[in-house]
Amino acid sequence: DLTKKRKDNELKFYSKYFDLNEIMSFNYALFNDQATTNPGAIPVEETPFSVKDIPFMDMKLETDIGHFEYLDYKLDRVKGSINMTQTGILDFYRFGFDVAGGKVRLTGKLDASNPDNVVFTPSFWIKDLVLDQTLVRFKNFGQENILSENLSGKLNARIKGTIPMNSDLTPIMDRTNLSMDITILDGELRNYKQLEEFASFFGDKNLNRIRFDTLHNVFTLNNNLFTIKGV
Repeated sequence: DLTKKRKDNELKFYSKYFDLNEIMSFNYALFNDQATTNPGAIPVEETPFSVKDIPFMDMKLETDIGHFEYLDYKLDRVKGSINMTQTGILDFYRFGFDVAGGKVRLTGKLDASNPDNVVFTPSFWIKDLVLDQTLVRFKNFGQENILSENLSGKLNARIKGTIPMNSDLTPIMDRTNLSMDITILDGELRNYKQLEEFASFFGDKNLNRIRFDTLHNVFTLNNNLFTIKGV
């Protein structure tokens, strides 16, 4: 009956442990092993992952994953809804995960309609992330101004912006634009070279190690330029 409304596709994915790296690298070794035992076989060359390989379709996905790994990222309790379209759009709704001792919640859109110009526009809510662990896991967010060895504490933040990505979904940090409203609790700033410029104002105070109860500021990352709006 063509008058009936078409039912939307749905996929519910549940897993205690999901390693995407293993899936992406699956089999090439197997096929090449077959080639070594069968000289007449043609070895299969390993092909890197590309967003072009994703079979986009109109579908609603629900996830509940105990532990997830992709590249160097390791996440726990990955839950939420994702709406996929056949045009290459992923809409994240009430999506979240735990990492580095804290929680991250996300809404946003991944636009892969042009696989050579993938754009991610997220809005993050972050609660109680252990900061030095976070900077290590996310490779200092692509900046070199404040590194994991310089700053510790618990991070609470709201982050939004635009993140261009390569076709393998790795971020292009020199074209990324983010606004970060950040509060750090029970923190410590260690060996932060930029403070040396203010040494004359603090006399004999030791600026190599500064502890603080609460630090709040707004930061921006624009085209690889990290800016602190005020102190």
